[in-house]
Amino acid sequence: MSSRATGMKHMRALLHTLLIAFGATALFSGCMLVLQPDGSVFSAPLSLLDRTPFADFFWPGLILGGLFGIGSLLASLSIAWGWRYGFRFAQVIGAGHVIWILFQLYWFPETSVLQPVLATVGLAIFIVADRCRRLALQPSSEPR
Repeated sequence: MSSRATGMKHMRALLHTLLIAFGATALFSGCMLVLQPDGSVFSAPLSLLDRTPFADFFWPGLILGGLFGIGSLLASLSIAWGWRYGFRFAQVIGAGHVIWILFQLYWFPETSVLQPVLATVGLAIFIVADRCRRLALQPSSEPR
């Protein structure tokens, strides 16, 4: 196996790890917010949402669990199944999450230490997916 193929294998493994870990936690957290939209499951007061278009945590939970939870898991599956646009799908998930965190920073009067950590995860997903996509597009220089 060439060093390029080994590098691609490691990058894909990292991308799958990021997508699955992020997707599972987002799906779990989103489901908790949908089931308890008053925010009590995370000790989040509804007053956090005063500057947002949301009356409770139902819609943010649906976005978190549906878009980022299920979306991340589907992006990982699409890459594993070799779907042509799988890496782009992962990039959209990563960029979308960074944008979601920026909205939180704008809307919420308080910030959390998790916000920069999760924004970094979203950025890492975007960058690793882009690197994988670029490596997959390069023609192989190995003799067949």
